[in-house]
Amino acid sequence: MIESSLSLVSGHVSVALQFGDVEQGMSLTFFLETAASIFSLVLFFVTMYAWSRRGRQPALLVVSVAFLVYFSKLIIEILPIGELHDDLVSSIMDFVTLGIFFIALVVKPQRGHVTENKVEEKKP
Repeated sequence: MIESSLSLVSGHVSVALQFGDVEQGMSLTFFLETAASIFSLVLFFVTMYAWSRRGRQPALLVVSVAFLVYFSKLIIEILPIGELHDDLVSSIMDFVTLGIFFIALVVKPQRGHVTENKVEEKKP
């Protein structure tokens, strides 16, 4: 009796997590997309802060733009915008985000010692 009740409850919980609770209008997918969008926005602000404190390295600026593009993609997916809520737009935004991260990896880093937001080049 207890085992059948537990299996019934666990079955209901797994169905609610997979498909979302129709009465509340919230699903696990919506929750995860919202959390990922908030996290990407936080990462954008963190990288912008690091960019301003670490001698304005171009790679950090490019990475922060990538986080902003990813945030925009997630917001477009969450909001019910008819024209922009498409698989093509989502794929393009993913491609742009990956391209920006690649550019951030290949940008030549600045060498030197950072003092008060200025980079001093080391002399040989």
